[in-house]
Amino acid sequence: PLPPLPSPPHPHLLSHTGSITSAKNLPLPELPNTERRPSSPRLSISLSQSSLLWRDLENVKYSPELELLTEDQRRLQEVRFEVVTSEASYCRSLDIVVDHFVKSKQLGQLLTTQDKNWLFSRLADVRTISRRFLSMLEQSMETDIMHFTVCDIIAEHCPRFRLVYVPYLTNQSYQDATYQKLMNGNPGFKQIVETLEKSQVCERLPLRSFLVLPFQRITRIKLLVQNIVKRTTPGTVEATHAIRALKLLEKMIRESNE
Repeated sequence: PLPPLPSPPHPHLLSHTGSITSAKNLPLPELPNTERRPSSPRLSISLSQSSLLWRDLENVKYSPELELLTEDQRRLQEVRFEVVTSEASYCRSLDIVVDHFVKSKQLGQLLTTQDKNWLFSRLADVRTISRRFLSMLEQSMETDIMHFTVCDIIAEHCPRFRLVYVPYLTNQSYQDATYQKLMNGNPGFKQIVETLEKSQVCERLPLRSFLVLPFQRITRIKLLVQNIVKRTTPGTVEATHAIRALKLLEKMIRESNE
C-alpha cells in the first residue's frame, strides 16, 4: 500500500446516472506475473499527495526540458498526471472498502453468501485490476517523467476493466435493494456497519460512498480522456490512442446501462 502521507480527498466527486437492470457474471482473467510489480517508494510518496501538480515534481521542476515545452504541452501533461494521481487515490479508497468492510469478520458471519455477493459484488476484483492498472501508469511515469503517456495504457486495460466494471455496474439495482433490505430489516447489520463507519480509516465516509466508487471512477476516467483528446495534436500516435481509449470507455459505459 502507498505511504499514509497527507490524506487526499476520496474521489467522490462525480455521480453516475443511468438505468441498470441486469447482472452479468464474467470470468476474471489471470494476468501475467510481470504486471505485479511494487510501486516506486519515491513515486508513491508523490502520488500520495493528490494536490501536487506535475510541474511541482522535483524531477520536472528542475528539468531543462520543462522550458522547452509549450503551455499546451504542459497542460496536457498535467491531465495525464491527474489520471495517475486520481487512480492512486481511488486505489487507496478501494483498499479501505475491501479491507475494512468486505473482509470484516463480523459482516462475514452475519451475511448470507447471496447478500454478500449482491452487496459487495466484485469489489475485490475491481481492486485487483485497478492496482495493476496503477502499477502500469507508475511504470510509464518512471520511464519518462517528462513525456509519459496514459491513453495507450488505458486502451490496453479496457478489456480487463470491462470484465469487472460491467458486472459491478449492472449489479447496482441488486446492490441498492440488498443494502436497504439489510439496513431496514437486520438490526445487527446496521449496528456493525455504523460501528465500522466510525473508524478513523473511513475518514467519516459511510459505506454507501465507498460502494459507488467504481461508478464514479469510470466516469472520471472518461472525462479525463476526453480532455486529453481535446489537447492532443490530431493525427499523432497519442491522439490515436486517446480516441481509441475514449471509444472503449464509452462502449463499456453503454453496456453497463443496457
